[in-house]
Amino acid sequence: MPALSSWSPPRRLPGETQDAYKLRWQGARAEYDAAMIARKAEIATEKAERLKRAKTCQICGRPIMAEQGLIAHHGYVRPLEGWQSDSCEGARELPYEESRTALGLHIDELRQGLRTTVAVLDTFNNSPDSGVRVTWNVRVGRMMTEHSCTVTPQGFDAWAQSEQGALARRCGAPQSYAEARKRVVQRLTQDITDLQRQISHQAERFNAWKAPR
Repeated sequence: MPALSSWSPPRRLPGETQDAYKLRWQGARAEYDAAMIARKAEIATEKAERLKRAKTCQICGRPIMAEQGLIAHHGYVRPLEGWQSDSCEGARELPYEESRTALGLHIDELRQGLRTTVAVLDTFNNSPDSGVRVTWNVRVGRMMTEHSCTVTPQGFDAWAQSEQGALARRCGAPQSYAEARKRVVQRLTQDITDLQRQISHQAERFNAWKAPR
């Protein structure tokens, strides 16, 4: 059966009339389209059969193959958020159907991350004169490069008037020290909210787990 993108129109034969070539072209295309429909159906059936054999990853909750008893390597799509990392902590662990140990450790890590982030935010809020890291992106051709520097309330105005500061503010950097601090607070607050949601979601899965019989 042909590959899904391998079709090319037949060549016109010497002495073949336009009408005859058109009919032969239409027949070849119809045959190819029918083969593609059949192949896609085969792929869907194969995928469905694989999913029947798949197990649930303890961490991300996705159906993943575990033919050797452990969850296969896969990327981590964060529940409730959608973005994916290269490797999931649930890889090479027992599936959720058999264990929740890795999930429990993952929840502990999330809770530690929450405590750390809350502490960072508290320290930042209690240090109004601390330096703030600002970032901006500069496009060079097709590439975007990230730049950063640390600014203080005393030095922000001078930096903003410098060549670097002027470029940075044109490329998305904060326009004032107050705005720079506000962005930090917003980011840390969002991180805390995301961690709380993650912990709640994963704790529900942990508590809903039932030992295999």
